[in-house]
Amino acid sequence: MKIIFYALVEEELPYIREWAAKTGNEVHPVTDFLNTNSAVLAEGFDAVVTQQTKVVTPDVYETFASYGIKQIAIRQVGYDVLDIDLARQHGIRLSN
Repeated sequence: MKIIFYALVEEELPYIREWAAKTGNEVHPVTDFLNTNSAVLAEGFDAVVTQQTKVVTPDVYETFASYGIKQIAIRQVGYDVLDIDLARQHGIRLSN
């Protein structure tokens, strides 16, 4: 699986690379937070991992659905930045 990691903090990188090596997943870390402008970076990926301080906007779900992305996972406590109904409407699963 090819996964893009948004809002990556440098200290997380060794753990993400170790996990990728163990699981065979391909990871692409970026420091950009997930938003309307950075959503285009996910083209060609299977899944998205992020940590957010701002709500994921409706256009991001639309963009991801058009790319065939089926999963958004967040690396944080809580999920109030995600719209469960909107994600479901676009065929995207959510997890944290």
